[in-house]
Amino acid sequence: MDRTVDRPIVEQEVNRINSLKKLPYLKVLVVPSLNDQARETAKSERFLLIEPNKKVTDEDLDNACIKIKE
Repeated sequence: MDRTVDRPIVEQEVNRINSLKKLPYLKVLVVPSLNDQARETAKSERFLLIEPNKKVTDEDLDNACIKIKE
C-alpha cells in the first residue's frame, strides 16, 4: 500500500545518512509522497526528493533514475 511519508520517518532517514562516516555527494529520497512537514525537513537537509506518487518497482526503476539525472 502506498502512503504519505511523514516527518518522523524522514528525520530517521536524515539522521541515518548524516551519521555515516563519509557523507554522500548526493542525498536522495524516493518516496511515494511526503506531507508538507516531511518535505520541508528533507529540503532543509539538502535532500533531492523524488515523489512518483506510487511505490517504485523494478518495472519503473528506470523512470526514477531518469528523474534523478534531470
